[in-house]
Amino acid sequence: MDALYDEKTIIACSTGSGINSAIAVLRLTGFSDIRHLQKFFSKNLQKISPRKAYMSDVLDENEVLDKAVITYYKAPLSYTGENIIEISVHGNRLNVRKILDLFAKEKNIRIALPGEFTYRAMKNKKMSLSQVEGLDLFLNATTGFMLKQGINVIQGELNQKYHELYEALKIFKASLEILIDFSEDVGEEDGKKNFITSFESFENILEFLYKRTQGDHSQLLTPSVVIVGQANAGKSTLFNALLDENRAIVSKISGTTRDYITEYINIFGNEYKLIDTAGIRKTEDVIEREGIRRTVDIISKAFFKILVINPFETSEEDFEKIKEIDFDLTLIAHIDKKGWREKFNKIQNLPKTKTSIELSLANIGGSIEPGKSGPIEPNKSGPIEPNKSGPIEPDHNSIGYIPRSVNKKYVESVSGDPIVIERQKNIIQQIHHNILNFKEKMVYINDVAVLSSELRIIEQEISQLIGIIPVDEVMSSIFENFCIGK
Repeated sequence: MDALYDEKTIIACSTGSGINSAIAVLRLTGFSDIRHLQKFFSKNLQKISPRKAYMSDVLDENEVLDKAVITYYKAPLSYTGENIIEISVHGNRLNVRKILDLFAKEKNIRIALPGEFTYRAMKNKKMSLSQVEGLDLFLNATTGFMLKQGINVIQGELNQKYHELYEALKIFKASLEILIDFSEDVGEEDGKKNFITSFESFENILEFLYKRTQGDHSQLLTPSVVIVGQANAGKSTLFNALLDENRAIVSKISGTTRDYITEYINIFGNEYKLIDTAGIRKTEDVIEREGIRRTVDIISKAFFKILVINPFETSEEDFEKIKEIDFDLTLIAHIDKKGWREKFNKIQNLPKTKTSIELSLANIGGSIEPGKSGPIEPNKSGPIEPNKSGPIEPDHNSIGYIPRSVNKKYVESVSGDPIVIERQKNIIQQIHHNILNFKEKMVYINDVAVLSSELRIIEQEISQLIGIIPVDEVMSSIFENFCIGK
């Protein structure tokens, strides 16, 4: 990441890479004078005005590579705070690569690293660290909730609350300093009243944010739906049915799935990892045992856990490794076979589950609804409202119960609008902890100078929350998830 600290002009394709498209937008930032780029364009760059679009050929000496639209953003009124030029070219990926290489051949121009445009924006105080984290969340969002929180951290409600907290602290700090230096001027009683009022205002904002950090919300960022069960239970059949394609190998031979398989599925507009795992059973096969070990690890991190049981091939030993896990849903398979209920009732020590359904896997082999493609939709359109209480009535004749259940849990999980960016969550919790200690000291410490010193620590923590910290303290790992050109 040493390249982040050089002063070179950087270039990148800011639109989708790796595929052909109608248009691709290339961005250059960091050049001191737009005239230094004149040799690449047929348009006279001295005659263009900022924030206006112009047609120009892109030139490699005398060869025309493409006809483009160029837009100039003069510093400091640009995304990075530096001079920027955007070049809209035809989106054939070979054409894009050729133009990028043309600029990168220059001594003082190089290809940008992931997130480097945003890094420069932060370095030039166009964005705070918390806004950068919000942008990261927004760019990599797989659910509507992540999109919403990402934009709220960038410029919306959450970013505003962070700054309200900071402003409330400054007012509270000022009231404390008045008690130290000007108590005789304002009167001790009025000074203390102002001190208490300003503290309560600060505390109310902090409590509002603190409540949104409670609970483990890590699974909401990349929610997964994991299918678990003993070997030959029908997990892969269910996996294929939910995807509406034959992705996993289905066989009557036990242990066919020896490692987990992951695909993405869209449920009510949110993207989930759907994971088919290795069958749980006792085995001496080294590879299969490793697959089972991975299964147990995956279950512990999953958002929604489905246990598939084959009543005809089940023993208590099958569930030994997962007996302490709480499942969201248990699916009793093979109910089309005679005697399944008697077999199931004899099974002892099953893992705990919130809901059970009964389903004939024979009826869902292949596609769920023949002739229909796309994501699985329940019988009723629209998301399940979180304010509806009570369990969902299982529909034993429809696999649509499963995506409805997944969506219901997700809607309920995000109903409190939890803060999911880990660094921000941890800082808010630390501020809350320190404020509780501060309140105790307010009772028995009469030396307001001591309280002022304690308050400076809290002020530093809030500064970290909103990103008022030196750029050099930012770890390069923040930008690892950013796409090239952002």
